[in-house]
Amino acid sequence: MLYYNGKKHIVYALVDDGNIARYVGHTNNLEVRAIAHSNNIYKAPLEMRIISDKLNYFEARGVEQNLIEYCHVLNKGDLMYNQRNGIRYGTDNYYNFTRMGSIAFDNTIIPIQGDKCYIDSNIYPAVK
Repeated sequence: MLYYNGKKHIVYALVDDGNIARYVGHTNNLEVRAIAHSNNIYKAPLEMRIISDKLNYFEARGVEQNLIEYCHVLNKGDLMYNQRNGIRYGTDNYYNFTRMGSIAFDNTIIPIQGDKCYIDSNIYPAVK
């Protein structure tokens, strides 16, 4: 695996008590991101789950954006959710990164409940 700047990148979801994704993000420092989310009053009640931890920067950006759309977690009216897309729609980066993300995430299936993603704790480990 090639890493951007020698670092691996992680895509994660923040889930509620029903295991429904409310936020999707990516990071190269999971501990720092977990602390930041735990200090956010809207995201603190949510549990962080690792979706993939074997991605390079470009794949992680693409997987993150694909999951923001797939899991319907973009909601500017509720601060628990993503407030913006990871990549601006319609740009060259959008098409390039989301294509790379689709390839990197091709073998993973996240079930949908209604219009939300169910993030099973038996498949996607919680960050403690």
